[in-house]
Amino acid sequence: MFSLTVMRAFAIFAISNSHLRELHRYSFLSTGGMLGNTVFFFISGFGITLALLAKPEPFSSWYQRRLFRIYEPLVLLTSLFLLIGYRTITSGFDIVRLYVFPVEYWFIPAIAILYIPAYLFARNGSQTHFLAAAVALAVCYIFSYLTIIDLERWNVEDHILVKSIYYFSTMICGVYIAKFHASFAPANKGFLLLTACTVLFFGFLFTMQKWKLYHIQWVAEFLALLWTLSFYLLLRNRSNIDWIKSKTTLANGINFVGGITLQMYLLGEFIFSQRALKLVPYPLNIAVFFVTLIASAWALSKVSSSLFVGRVRLESS
Repeated sequence: MFSLTVMRAFAIFAISNSHLRELHRYSFLSTGGMLGNTVFFFISGFGITLALLAKPEPFSSWYQRRLFRIYEPLVLLTSLFLLIGYRTITSGFDIVRLYVFPVEYWFIPAIAILYIPAYLFARNGSQTHFLAAAVALAVCYIFSYLTIIDLERWNVEDHILVKSIYYFSTMICGVYIAKFHASFAPANKGFLLLTACTVLFFGFLFTMQKWKLYHIQWVAEFLALLWTLSFYLLLRNRSNIDWIKSKTTLANGINFVGGITLQMYLLGEFIFSQRALKLVPYPLNIAVFFVTLIASAWALSKVSSSLFVGRVRLESS
């Protein structure tokens, strides 16, 4: 679905931009990471459900293919990083840390684990199952939030357990909508809804940090999910998608970026860490970063395709 490609392209730009605090002249411009991650997990759940509903597939073959799609670029790039000295291995633990559970790329092991329950819900979940899951996830989130999060500072995104519960909830939300409401066609008011959710989300972040309301930082994740749903509704309207497709250059660019999102995610830290980038004046440095990131991600995808014959290009669906 082209609408998922649009959401995927937005998500990778938002996540990449959120890491550019040292490049932006004003640090508040380096934002969007939570929105991007929420969008990614939502469309992952939505996309795999649509695919499984259209063509049911046994778990073993489905899961093996999914793992290959997300780990193959990681294995290739990590091996290249080892060759150039950007990564090092000093023990067997380092091999596991780099190739299986990379902290730098927490999204990959997280999505690999969450694919398992997402598959079960996509294939066999009833509305009762989804309701039970929603209650259980809410309880787990509240407990972990109250016991792990430091309510004196902004850190809800720093703890893998807490954010994994949240992003799994987002993923299951995508599964639910694809399973029971995929045919829903909203009225053409998506832009107003998205604008309102954008104001609410960034308005809350500003208010929370200005008045140090960190005890309610969970609201940011709630608003990020609302924003994602409003973005989805905007793109569910056929006229909006047709308008984007009518802009050939824009549509081609979205399709291009949508096909290399994982490669962009993997390469972002490496490109950002290059000293030469910090010598480029603002805002040209931001443009140089993204041009370099996209070109490098494309090159990685080409190398990957040549090394692994028959590899299917990574998609979140």
